[in-house]
Amino acid sequence: LGAQMTGFPGAVMELGGVLGDYSAVFLILAAAVAAACVCLFFTEQGRRLSSRLFNRSVFTRRLAEKIACSRFADAMSLSISSGLDVDQSLEMTEQLVEHPKVREQIQEIRKNVAEGENFAEAADRARIFSGTYARMLSAGFRAGSLEEVMKQISTQYEEEIEERIYTVLGRLEPTLVAVLSVAVGLILLSVMLPLLGIMVNIGG
Repeated sequence: LGAQMTGFPGAVMELGGVLGDYSAVFLILAAAVAAACVCLFFTEQGRRLSSRLFNRSVFTRRLAEKIACSRFADAMSLSISSGLDVDQSLEMTEQLVEHPKVREQIQEIRKNVAEGENFAEAADRARIFSGTYARMLSAGFRAGSLEEVMKQISTQYEEEIEERIYTVLGRLEPTLVAVLSVAVGLILLSVMLPLLGIMVNIGG
């Protein structure tokens, strides 16, 4: 119709042309990302690497520690309920927990127990649980219900983990909606503005 697209619509068209010209490069990058994801989540070495990243990342470090503490408490509860003593339960639990910091705390608990401390005192000195959970463990140990209190601690950790995940997802959803809304709005503008320009030229 004798009209040329300029400004924002023209920039969008040029961007589309560039993406089309280098589509092979983008496909190779997408394949490389997919291969990296497969290596991270479906190979033994990749899982160890992703676990280290999850444990040490600023964004997930605290969550990873809570998960490890929950596993520790749950494993201790199951071991004690199976008839194992505290030292045997600690030895088995240490093999199940992969978080390096929590594993070191379990080793410290085993050392303190071997030196004559009871389990509650050893756990409190190792600081494997926070203040509230440490008090729960001390009270449960004195009452002779170590199995039940460890199960309760594990359950409360699981609730905290679920709440943390739901909070993150709740913050992420509106962000994604906003980004998608902006993208759709830009695409609509790239279509509507040229049409308006053509209609103006025709009317002129």
